[in-house]
Amino acid sequence: MKPYSFPAQLSFITDLFSNTRLRQDFVASIVDKLQVWTGCYCVGIRIVNPDDVMPYEAYVGFSREFWEHENWLSLREHQCGCTRIVNNEILPVDEPLLTENGSILSNDLQGFGATLSAAEASLYRGKCVECGFGSLALVPIRKEGAVIGLIHLADLRVNMLPPELIRTLEALTPAIAEVIDRFSTEDRLNQSRAEMEQFVYTISHDLKSPLITVRTYLAMLQQDLLNKDQQEIDTDLRYISGAAEKMDQLLDSLLQYSRISKKEASPQTRAAGQLVADCLTALAGILKQKNVQMLVNKMPYSLHGDPLHFNQIWQNLIENAVKYMGDQDQPRIEIGATHRAQDVVFYVRDNGMGIAPEHWARIFTLFSQLNPNSDGSGLGLALIKKIVNLYQGRIWVESAGEGQGSCFMFTLPGAVLKQDQALFTHI
Repeated sequence: MKPYSFPAQLSFITDLFSNTRLRQDFVASIVDKLQVWTGCYCVGIRIVNPDDVMPYEAYVGFSREFWEHENWLSLREHQCGCTRIVNNEILPVDEPLLTENGSILSNDLQGFGATLSAAEASLYRGKCVECGFGSLALVPIRKEGAVIGLIHLADLRVNMLPPELIRTLEALTPAIAEVIDRFSTEDRLNQSRAEMEQFVYTISHDLKSPLITVRTYLAMLQQDLLNKDQQEIDTDLRYISGAAEKMDQLLDSLLQYSRISKKEASPQTRAAGQLVADCLTALAGILKQKNVQMLVNKMPYSLHGDPLHFNQIWQNLIENAVKYMGDQDQPRIEIGATHRAQDVVFYVRDNGMGIAPEHWARIFTLFSQLNPNSDGSGLGLALIKKIVNLYQGRIWVESAGEGQGSCFMFTLPGAVLKQDQALFTHI
């Protein structure tokens, strides 16, 4: 890429924005172009998410092993040149690599690494040096002064990134940032619109049944009052009262669900094991009453976020496991965590009624209940899903079928801070 090509590249960015519909597609196209323009084999773009984690939105060239080690880079927990650029916390050890515009650039990374003392080397994660990269550039993507992402260029060869190329790339980043921000805004709006549509549909649908009950029994009550039939009057009032309680329960559940996205509490760091222990203490009565055997495996993780969110996840899953245990004479619930690819996967497994595959997706929708006559509003799993989404995670269920028990699994990549791979237990 030559400096004189700068205006043409700006035009290209505008064209890409017009011709792509998703942020990830736009970023992937930029990554592909940067690989061609710079000649670097490895190119990636990281985007900072709301929980201060900076995963790659798109990348080419980096090995799977490198990606698994470096993808979930936390701005709060990890010490490296990447995080210091974004946090504006440059150290003296970084200064020999800094450009005038705040990028990190080295055309002899191995040579730079060899000059570091053990104390200085500990200030970097060291994966780029370990992989043998000779050339490296970290170019911040700024939007109105704030760093929203990072361009990562790397190659095994030395002298692949002349300063004028990096200056040109630095000049391109405001336009890239503007497009990324627009796509992010559109994504948030589309998600909010979809949630609102589902919300309105749910209210109109689920409140209709108790309203029909009230109307029906009010008409019957009028007739029974005229007939002075006290037994039927009592029956009518009982049904009307039950329907009113159901509506009250639904409205309370909707209010609880709507508040999930609001940041009403300061984030805290809590050990996953302690969060589970707190839930088991709160549920000790029902677990003892149902004679449930609990098995809690070691979970060497800390979670950063709203502790109430994490408690709601485990408490709802444990309550569901108890609720749908069926006629199991030896009820058992197992709680733990494992590792799948780059994800820490938490799980709650039971030996209860099980769930047929055709219901696996439906149970996570608002007010969905496999047994319409069961207690509760059917909000629990939908609430969990919304919380998990807040932390860039996902939740799903695995079951061999009815009568075979269930295993609910979820990830919280935006919350997990610490992991000890020596304690991983594969499931």
